This record gives sequence, structure tokens and C-alpha cells, in this order.
Amino acid sequence: AIAAVLAADPSLKRERALSPHEVFERHAPFKRLPMSIAAVMLAEIESDDEASVKRGLIEVQCREVDPDEPLRFGLVRRDGRGTEEPLREGEKYLVRVNPVDPRFAFLYEANGSFAGCAENYGRTEREDIHALHAKWTAKRQYLAPQIQQARQLAGSLTRADLERHAHNAEVLGADQSAKSSSRRAAMDAFLSVD
Repeated sequence: AIAAVLAADPSLKRERALSPHEVFERHAPFKRLPMSIAAVMLAEIESDDEASVKRGLIEVQCREVDPDEPLRFGLVRRDGRGTEEPLREGEKYLVRVNPVDPRFAFLYEANGSFAGCAENYGRTEREDIHALHAKWTAKRQYLAPQIQQARQLAGSLTRADLERHAHNAEVLGADQSAKSSSRRAAMDAFLSVD
């Protein structure tokens, strides 16, 4: 029945261009190349697509994949030897994305040498609680070494501040407790007014 309606009224049909990824997925005879070969082939493409790491992510505009939104890759860079390391804030890479397989961005140093690849971080809808939880977990793992380092650096300063405050409270003694109780009484009086 649907075919008959479409045949009767050609204005209900239109053609649209497929993305390279859709073409690849629809044609089974294509052979998927290993990532190492893709990295070598993409390195040969002349491009000035340099991107900086911001908040652990690299944003790249790839019109062949999504003409409206930039693609986001990141948190971790994997090199060809299996080493994983977090992307550091401000690092710059030449970035190439295979439009047929945009799951990874291939990262190159300024001299063209292969630096590694970063996985597509994607976008997460606010309503998708499980995906948001997964992103937050990944981000927490990414930030964990930085937070630990900050705690180590700030630990001695925090201890010194606590000791100074305790000493000041001891020295001020009764005067401080009198001020505190009068402040508390004033706050209670203020909150009880209708």
C-alpha cells in the first residue's frame, strides 16, 4: 500500500546524499583496514587542522561526519605501543579523522610523526542518566591523578592553617566564645522575626 502511494505521487520521495560512514556500512565488500594503516594513510593528507586540548578534550570540525557539530575526542591518548596517558591541558596536535570510521581521531605532532589516537567522546543527552554516569566516571578517573597531586601540595598548607586557627582560638579564649554566642543570639532573633 505504501509503495502504491509513493508510486502515484513522486513528490513524496526525495534523494539524499549518504555520508561516507553510511556508504561503508551498507556495502559489505569493503575491507576494514587496521588502525595502524589508517594512521599512515591519514598522515599523508595535507592539513592544518591543529587543535588544543581543553578540559581533557579535543574538538574538531569534520564536515564529512557532522556538518553542524564539532566532534569531541579525548581524555586519553593511546600510542601505537599500547601506552595510555591522559591528554594534558594546552597540548596541541594535528588531528585527522577518518570520515568512514569516526570512532577515533588520529593525533600527530607538529613534525607529522604519529602521537596516538583518541576515542570519540561524543555528546550525551541530559535525559540519558546511564550515559551521563559513564561520562562522569571517566572524567573522575581522568582527574584523579591531578586531584591527588593537588591534595599532596595543599596538605601541608591546610595543616598549617588549621594549626594557626586552633592557636588563635586558644589565645583569644573567652573573648571569642562570647562573640560567638552573641552572634548566634542575634541570628536566632533575626530568624524568629515574622
